[in-house]
Amino acid sequence: MSLVLFNAGFRVDFQSCTDNKEEFLQEYFKLSTNAKLAHFKKLASKAEFSDSEEVLFKLLLSIKNDILRLESRLENEQNFLKLQHSSFVCAVHYEYIKIKDPLLKEEQEYYFRFRLEGEDMAFFVRAIDEKLARIEKFKNDDKILYDGFVANMQREFLKERKKDSV
Repeated sequence: MSLVLFNAGFRVDFQSCTDNKEEFLQEYFKLSTNAKLAHFKKLASKAEFSDSEEVLFKLLLSIKNDILRLESRLENEQNFLKLQHSSFVCAVHYEYIKIKDPLLKEEQEYYFRFRLEGEDMAFFVRAIDEKLARIEKFKNDDKILYDGFVANMQREFLKERKKDSV
């Protein structure tokens, strides 16, 4: 079985985390804007709204999300760890990330930080080879967002493939 990767294009900052993993874990847990809204979403799933109330709730949730993102971005911009390497993610899969430059060392663990759809997120990965890494640790909210992005890239891939076969 071969692995099918889907084209992507976003910047990633990363560093080997073999020695000082605690420092990376602190930043990893700070990057959690989505988790702050999970409580409200859970409460809303148990409540019954009229159509207009549901629209208002979604609007308020969206505004709150935007405010949390701005606050998080302002706070984290000054507090992000300076990571040793930077590259571009050229391909993605649900469990894998491929970077453009051959900067990884096989079997080494790395801390990857990137911005996707307006969210700062981080994963811990293990290098398969000098460009490909397998995702090993992630927050559930970040993984949901990442998987949604991969699904969109997969749809684009299938559309292009269908167009090319016609």
